[in-house]
Amino acid sequence: MDGDINILGDASVGGDLEVKGKVKAKSVETEKINITDPEPDPDTGKSKASIGEATIAAGQTEVVVETTAVTDKSRIFVTATTSTGGQSIYVSAKKAEESFTVSLDSPLPTDVKFDWWVVD
Repeated sequence: MDGDINILGDASVGGDLEVKGKVKAKSVETEKINITDPEPDPDTGKSKASIGEATIAAGQTEVVVETTAVTDKSRIFVTATTSTGGQSIYVSAKKAEESFTVSLDSPLPTDVKFDWWVVD
């Protein structure tokens, strides 16, 4: 079928539904969200991931996470998965379509691992 479809009531799909473009909704209700890890950009080799994990190495105060998923409007959530020695990790910089930086105020003697999620 080509063209637009306008449904003026509820629609139900008994199996999988694949959408090649955007899905727009005023509200989404679900039990679980699974975010896939896309292949790197074929032209640049850069990551397009919007979720992942990274590490601030022992003795360092920051790490740059490279991903083209970042925009000027992105909200970036970071959750430490190892001890931070009582410090908070935080997003200290964003470069649209390039990267973001996660920092500590003071270096630690051990690696600090964290999960991250970019949401627009």
